[in-house]
Amino acid sequence: VHRGDLFCTGSRALGVIRPNGQMYLVQGLPGVWHIADIEGCDRLIAATYLGFYLLSKNGDRWRMAAQIKGTPYSAKSFCVEPGTNALWVANKEDGIHRLLLSPGGDSIIHEKCYNSPALPKGNNVCITIVDGNIVIASRQGLFRYDNRNDTLTKDSLLEKAADGPTAYTYLHQDTLRNIWYVADGVLKRLYYNALQDEYILREGEIYLADTFVEDFEHIDVYAPIKGKALAALEDGFALLNISAHVEQKAPNTTLQVRNVYASGPSDSLVYAGSYLPMPERPLRIPYAYN
Repeated sequence: VHRGDLFCTGSRALGVIRPNGQMYLVQGLPGVWHIADIEGCDRLIAATYLGFYLLSKNGDRWRMAAQIKGTPYSAKSFCVEPGTNALWVANKEDGIHRLLLSPGGDSIIHEKCYNSPALPKGNNVCITIVDGNIVIASRQGLFRYDNRNDTLTKDSLLEKAADGPTAYTYLHQDTLRNIWYVADGVLKRLYYNALQDEYILREGEIYLADTFVEDFEHIDVYAPIKGKALAALEDGFALLNISAHVEQKAPNTTLQVRNVYASGPSDSLVYAGSYLPMPERPLRIPYAYN
């Protein structure tokens, strides 16, 4: 949600749902990974499969204003650094980069790669903000940006509070400072105790086990209201009952196909661009179509 509008990113379009429930598409963009605010600017950044774009509002609708000049990184993971407006972007092939924009925000004027032997390229990571600092969740554990030394260092304290030095595929801090993370395909929560200024991992509090597609969790957990939290998943939404403190499994989801193999040159190849609209309806493929 940005400036009161709900943005829905996708591989073919960017949809915007206005407060009155009306939806429209923003034209002129490739597939979009993320939308982000820029401090002190009335425009938004769209982090796409092919670089970055500026969005501006024309009347009551957002439109594509310009493409940001510079290396067109695919922003599988993306975050805007607080206080500096530096762009953090990462994907499996190119690694983790920090980009500085021109004063007008229309071009990239400096970039640096932050991969190292401790955090090599070749795996997806999740870039996020925890307590105002850039944090990287990776298969090598959790890392924090040390702006004084301009480097990424192991975040041992946060690892100790969570599941230890293990693989993390997702991390997010909500507006109440609770930290949500995915490890071993399970969503967990570090509860923030404001009185003690500490994080607490409650035993047995796990959510949506065996639901996620690894590296494609794409969750947003909004501020819990009356013991509830809303999570946006790859194939829908889930309402989490965080007051129960028990394991919560999502209902059976629609079929997700990651690979299709053809056994011969005369075979047909059939693929789907989205999930089935009605999961309870069986999918029947006649033998004659084989």
